[in-house]
Amino acid sequence: MEIIGQPVALLAAPAAESSLSSLSSPVASTTAAPVWNEDATADVGIPELIGPDNGTISTGRTDPPIGVPRLSWKPVEGADFYYLQISQTAGFAEVTAWAKTYATTYITYGALRDGTYYWRVRAGIGRNEYGEYSEARTFTKDWTDGGTFVPELLSPPDGAERIAFTNDDFTWQPFQGAAQYLFEISS
Repeated sequence: MEIIGQPVALLAAPAAESSLSSLSSPVASTTAAPVWNEDATADVGIPELIGPDNGTISTGRTDPPIGVPRLSWKPVEGADFYYLQISQTAGFAEVTAWAKTYATTYITYGALRDGTYYWRVRAGIGRNEYGEYSEARTFTKDWTDGGTFVPELLSPPDGAERIAFTNDDFTWQPFQGAAQYLFEISS
């Protein structure tokens, strides 16, 4: 049996700015990560990361709906749970998102801004004793896939002329994962 993304706890660190309009993808609530002793306190193995491959590019098309890949690792014998960290800094000085989970596969429920992310996992036993962190891997989130993952315009046809128009003159094919659309018209 595979349990996917059922966290004991999941939280994302506060965004650098309070305005959610600057995000390029759907948004989840955020809160500060807990302050835990980062030193290994338990004699438990180190998780071996399975996927995604280091340097993977994740998009709304490849990883719908929010463009964040499934993170997975091999189980560690004797582990009661796992603690996952995601950061935009290689040294994890600032943790963007974290999860304490029983599963060995995880998909974050929180949306992440487009950019490069580092992630790592460590096994835990007992109440809050942890082993060493795994190696860190990276993935790059580009929700629009370089601007190619955009709505398909349905009407009006290209080059159509209008003296006046109403909101229903403009339609497009919606797609999974879009939290909102920006409509622009130009002459």
